[in-house]
Amino acid sequence: FAGNLSSWLDRRMYLFGEYEQMNIDAFLAAVPRERRGVVLDVGANVGTHSMAFAQHFKQVHAFEPNPALWPNFSRNMAINGLSNVILHQRGLADRDAELPFYSIEKNNFGLGTCSHVQQYDLPLKEIGTVQVARGDDYARQQGIGLIDAIKIDVQGFEPEVLRGLRERLKTDRPIVW
Repeated sequence: FAGNLSSWLDRRMYLFGEYEQMNIDAFLAAVPRERRGVVLDVGANVGTHSMAFAQHFKQVHAFEPNPALWPNFSRNMAINGLSNVILHQRGLADRDAELPFYSIEKNNFGLGTCSHVQQYDLPLKEIGTVQVARGDDYARQQGIGLIDAIKIDVQGFEPEVLRGLRERLKTDRPIVW
């Protein structure tokens, strides 16, 4: 695992070899083995969930708009030999757009969001912009077939992600976590 020891998540991975393992186990328990073709990891951060999902799904499509996280995500997939994980360097939303991206002044890039709603012990501050795509259209453009499961962790931007995947939610009927 590649990371930075000043990050709580990275330090947990280094020391214990896992992050949110109980949540990952619960997610996997909710997805029947015959429905483990394609999973979307929306809000992939540095790839901890994507790495776990790669062991159980044929294909993992990981979405992360924060460019500060891409190098460690890519390195984590490479050092673990995970060729079934595809990083999409954008977020999912209910429209194609370039949106303001917010975070807090703390060494935790995983708290970044496109939501401007205050939700932390420190105030949100705009740190740049990121690209987002309407989920249904983007999945079709990328040739992503039947979606079996979706994990979403985007710090308050979940409603926009779900609205953008409305068609896939109706037709594919994935397990959403």
